[in-house]
Amino acid sequence: TLRRVSAGWSHLSTVSREAEAWLAQRAGLELFGDALALCTQEDLAIVRGPSEAEPTDSFEWLHVTMPSNWAPIDKIGRSFVTAHAPVVHSERLQAAAPQIVRAMIQGGPFTRYVWGIHRDGAFCHNPRLHHQPAWVSDAGADLVKQAYFRVERQTTCGFPTLNRALFTIRYWTIPLTEVISEPWRRERLTTALAAMDEAELAYKGLTEVRDPLVAYLSVPE
Repeated sequence: TLRRVSAGWSHLSTVSREAEAWLAQRAGLELFGDALALCTQEDLAIVRGPSEAEPTDSFEWLHVTMPSNWAPIDKIGRSFVTAHAPVVHSERLQAAAPQIVRAMIQGGPFTRYVWGIHRDGAFCHNPRLHHQPAWVSDAGADLVKQAYFRVERQTTCGFPTLNRALFTIRYWTIPLTEVISEPWRRERLTTALAAMDEAELAYKGLTEVRDPLVAYLSVPE
C-alpha cells in the first residue's frame, strides 16, 4: 500500500497561515468552495455538461493545488476536449468526449489511477510554480535512488439534476526504491516502462531515463 508523505507541524502551520490569508480575500460561493476544498484530502473540480444555453461542456470550477505537470489556470472554463488536448494519444478520448462527459454526469461514480515517475517528491508540479531538479546521473541505480513514484486516484461523482459532475484527485508519492522492493511491482513497472513509445515517454518526462531504468530494473535483486 502506498503511503502519503507526511509533513511536519511547522510546515502545516505555514500552510494554515497562507490558507487563512487566501480565504480572507474570497467571498460568497468562491469562499465556500475554497474553504470546503481545503478541508478535503483531494483536489476538486466541477464539470458542467452542455445545455441549450451553453452547448459546450466546461471545467466550471477548479481547486487544484497539486497538479502533475499542468497548470489549473490553463484549464478553467475549457471544454473536456480542449483541456485534454495535450494528453498523448488522446484521439479516442477526444472522439468519445461527449459520451464521457455524459457518463460522468449521469453515471458512476467512477475511479481510475494515474502514475508517473518524478525527480522529486513534491506534490505540486504546476509548471508555473515548480521546476523539477535535473537528474544528477544517468546510471540506472542512481536514477532509482533519485526518483519518486507518484499515483493519482481520480474519481467522478455525477449530479444529473444539476447537469454537473464532481471530479476529485488524491495524491500519493513514495521513493521509487520502496516501490521496486516488491518483486511483482518491480516487474510490472519494468514492463510498463519498456512498452512506452517516444510520445508517451516525452509526455511523462522520461525520454532520457527510461532505457537505463529498464536495464537496471530488468536485473532481479
